[in-house]
Amino acid sequence: MSFFSVASLVICGIGLPVFLALLCLLEEIYAIISMPFVSQMYNLQILCALHLNYSIRKTRNKMKHEGKPQVVWRAPPLHWIKVNSDGLSKGNPGPAAYGAVYRSSEGDFIGCFAMKIGCNTSFFAELSAAIHAIEIAYQRGWRMLWIESDSIAVLQCLQNNKFCCPWLLRNKWLYCLDYMKSMTLGFSHIYMKGNCIADRLTNIGLGFNSFTWWDSAPTQISSLLVRDACGLPNYWFK
Repeated sequence: MSFFSVASLVICGIGLPVFLALLCLLEEIYAIISMPFVSQMYNLQILCALHLNYSIRKTRNKMKHEGKPQVVWRAPPLHWIKVNSDGLSKGNPGPAAYGAVYRSSEGDFIGCFAMKIGCNTSFFAELSAAIHAIEIAYQRGWRMLWIESDSIAVLQCLQNNKFCCPWLLRNKWLYCLDYMKSMTLGFSHIYMKGNCIADRLTNIGLGFNSFTWWDSAPTQISSLLVRDACGLPNYWFK
């Protein structure tokens, strides 16, 4: 197993921030043992003080988040693709946009999109995002799709064949119903803090005048993808 493989396993197991802190600690230790004995003792005292300060801050952070629900993004089952979608409206109604990101059962990025849709409501934007996400998955042959959203209302609509869709989305909704008949679908709700990539794409979409698709992850979501892949939690504050 290569060094990078071992490093990847360690990062996923203990989290990226802790891994980076350990690397810094090892570098400090190596620098100290390379010094004369007197310098070693002086620097060792400094290192112990720094470690104590780090431990105090870590304890404070733990106390700060104690009792707050952790929101962690989970990869879908084997052979499935998960899409996280979101929509927003600045004013509700107001300037609206939506976005979504597709990831594999290993948590790998597959693709994402964003789109501005003019003036509308938040619900319209969130529902449009989910419908468009299903349409793209169907067109690309992704027949096992797990749909995750922070909107319970949208998830309920997608699972109700008798849902009365807004008339502006009527045709897209009817096509979506046909697509879903030939797909295996899963549904799950996630709090907004865990849906941060879709939320970021939605805000990006406000700056575009047309539909935009990315085969490679845009830089604005790269760090968030790593965070989700490592299983790092977000905290939901009521």
